[in-house]
Amino acid sequence: MEKENKRLKITIHGQVQGINFRSEGTEMAQSLDLHGYAQNLEDGSVMVVAEGSEEHLDELERWCHKGPAGAVIESVESIHEPPSGAFSSFQIQ
Repeated sequence: MEKENKRLKITIHGQVQGINFRSEGTEMAQSLDLHGYAQNLEDGSVMVVAEGSEEHLDELERWCHKGPAGAVIESVESIHEPPSGAFSSFQIQ
């Protein structure tokens, strides 16, 4: 029986742009077989939208709390949403 996919929207606040957060987050998501995207937001934060197994989403969320070298995480907001199934890969936007 195939596990039901979940969707998680994570917004990471702090010193998270210009330090490869999206790139390394994308590599992590791809290694976990997650689909979705990472993008910079105008307020200086990074948003990650990912769909996949709950276990892999939890692992990505844990990674977002520390991020890549050089990241200074001030806060992380995570929201569970209904999965759309619209993503075929994980990309940087």
